[in-house]
Amino acid sequence: MLEETTDQAATVTAPVVEDDKPKTVPYERLSEVVSQKNAAIEDAKKAREELTKINADREKVRKAELEKQGEYKTLLEESNAKIESFTTRAESAEDKWDKYETSHREALTAELSKEDKALAMKMGDLTDMEAFVKRIAGKEITTGTDTRRTANRLKDGKLKPLTEMTDQEKRDSHEARIAQYVS
Repeated sequence: MLEETTDQAATVTAPVVEDDKPKTVPYERLSEVVSQKNAAIEDAKKAREELTKINADREKVRKAELEKQGEYKTLLEESNAKIESFTTRAESAEDKWDKYETSHREALTAELSKEDKALAMKMGDLTDMEAFVKRIAGKEITTGTDTRRTANRLKDGKLKPLTEMTDQEKRDSHEARIAQYVS
């Protein structure tokens, strides 16, 4: 009886150890699933193309039948309705663009002087105006002059190899060498 109790206790108290390794999928199964997915995508593309072609053919047949029946008026009304909807959409888009361009131009020139603002507003292209404003009101203009010691540099602006430098030159060019890696 004592053995049964210890066996039961051992089975109950034994911790369940789960495998920490991630479960992997065999390459064959993965490639099979990928090829099935690619085939399904290809089939869907073909089906869409076929559906578009069928719809275009149906429309052609419908128009031909209406023409045969002398329903030119119906075709003209449909065409006019499409033209009207496209015209309305184009006018709406043009109004939105005009509002955007005006507000963007005002935002760009808000901090410029009167002379710079007048010059910027004369620019027709919005991207040219943005570049102009960035140049005028943007960052400081730098000359691009390198103020680091030139004694340790070769004529092309690169540092000499360490093997060719003296100890003093190595000390003097230490900051320049670090700057090469930091920036």
